[in-house]
Amino acid sequence: MTTTTTKNFLAGLALLMLACVVHAKDFVEVRLGRTYQDKEVVLRGLLDQAKYLEQKFRSFFEGLQAKRPELIKDIRVRGVMVGVELTCDATPIVAECMKRQLLINATQGTVIRLLPALNLSDELFEEGCQILSDVLLAHKI
Repeated sequence: MTTTTTKNFLAGLALLMLACVVHAKDFVEVRLGRTYQDKEVVLRGLLDQAKYLEQKFRSFFEGLQAKRPELIKDIRVRGVMVGVELTCDATPIVAECMKRQLLINATQGTVIRLLPALNLSDELFEEGCQILSDVLLAHKI
């Protein structure tokens, strides 16, 4: 099965992931039209990539929770959708991350939500996690 679409669909990659899960047994390859440099992008193994990133995020946040159990109440990870429930308001943490050029958001007041791209590189993963780690470890409750 080959699916072809336009670059506008890149913004909805999470939606693509959902479609892949529904039709995983038939999923072989997804072709995403043309990029800004007019090069064809072929993404293979989206499900494997989502599982890989899920393990990395879970491991990272479990390690952080062991260091700050009084701050991190719960960790929820499904693929690249990450929710970290805190014991305090998440707004100052979001603001500090924004100052350091890491875009995260807070939901329900105490939950930090991350929704990175499926093509997140290991280098960017490490950079973002380092920023978030620094902010969370320095945060005073």
